[in-house]
Amino acid sequence: ENRGVELALNTRNTTGAVKWNTGVFFTLNRNKVRTLVGGLPLQFGVAGYEGTGAFATAFRFQEGQPIGNVYGYNVIGIFRDQAEFDAYPKFGNSTVGKFEDVNSDGRIDGNDITLLGNVLPKFTYGITNNVSYRGFDLSVILDGVQGAKLFNPILRQVVLGRAFENSLAELAQRYRSPSDPGAGPS
Repeated sequence: ENRGVELALNTRNTTGAVKWNTGVFFTLNRNKVRTLVGGLPLQFGVAGYEGTGAFATAFRFQEGQPIGNVYGYNVIGIFRDQAEFDAYPKFGNSTVGKFEDVNSDGRIDGNDITLLGNVLPKFTYGITNNVSYRGFDLSVILDGVQGAKLFNPILRQVVLGRAFENSLAELAQRYRSPSDPGAGPS
């Protein structure tokens, strides 16, 4: 099921030797999976750094839910010291981050996979301007999206310092230990 609205307004601002046209648009779209064969969710994923482990994410198509939902483990922070690490449930032998215990059962497992967001925007918008004069044309397009939650696996590797090449400059100020907090824990 797909419902939405697309609005566009085009104007002719000048029509002499210099021609100038402007267009603005706004698009709002909502969708929902109505029926799947057998009624079972369909899922395909992006394996994380640890294979299909803690950083695995997946797109899931499920009856009654919108297309574009992304599911995975919610990272809620880092372990600041050994005592915190020892006291908190972990995903297998993972040491890379603190994951949310969604169902509060004291374990991090497949039951803690949760909706992380949707990659489709709530709405899109934009403006175009076209100017022409004596065989020369200039077009400027500005557009944007609002409300999409994107997943960038390359950025994840760079932020975690696991890239084999460059990393973000902010990584130099990351939290390492209580005695070397960098810019502070996150």
